[in-house]
Amino acid sequence: MKHTLNILVIVLLAGLMLPACRKNEEPSPYWGTASAWFNGENWNELRGWKLQVSGATGAPADLPPCQPGILHIVMEKSTSEGIRREVLSITKIPPAVGTYPVHIFKNCQENKLVGSGYSLVGADGDVLLDSYRVLETEDNWVEVTDYNANTGEIRGNFQIAFVHGGAYDVVKREKVVTSFPDTVRFTNGQFHTRVITNSRQ
Repeated sequence: MKHTLNILVIVLLAGLMLPACRKNEEPSPYWGTASAWFNGENWNELRGWKLQVSGATGAPADLPPCQPGILHIVMEKSTSEGIRREVLSITKIPPAVGTYPVHIFKNCQENKLVGSGYSLVGADGDVLLDSYRVLETEDNWVEVTDYNANTGEIRGNFQIAFVHGGAYDVVKREKVVTSFPDTVRFTNGQFHTRVITNSRQ
């Protein structure tokens, strides 16, 4: 149950900041730029999907609350129709300049460590196909180089490696998207976005 809740948390954190094919509603939360190398290749140019970034602070009413001011960054690759296919989330980032180790994602009730998850999504952007957990033996980190609490604008860098098998499970699960590698390394990562405040902190 705990692993299932963690998976739901990271998917909902992503969905809460993204339009996910909804029309005639609030403006898109995407703002800013992001870039990285994906196993040595330019992630922005891979597969012809558009890379977008968004940020949030707090947590929605149906998720466990995080400590006040904690930040979440979501980077997504979407098709030309705006349907998401890849989701990279970095969660529980302190609202301060600094470099922070990144670990396997746990929800805010379990620990306050910076966590991350990487997922492949199918259908209309709302069906989880494969999830990857942080490869703890690698040098994983996120660096906040600038954060303005008044405007919500944040800049930073990151380096994170993932292994297939579920964002939190030790037992490896059968891969759905077989064309993707078992191990994914994001290097030379950069982001510049602004965070929005969710309904609860």
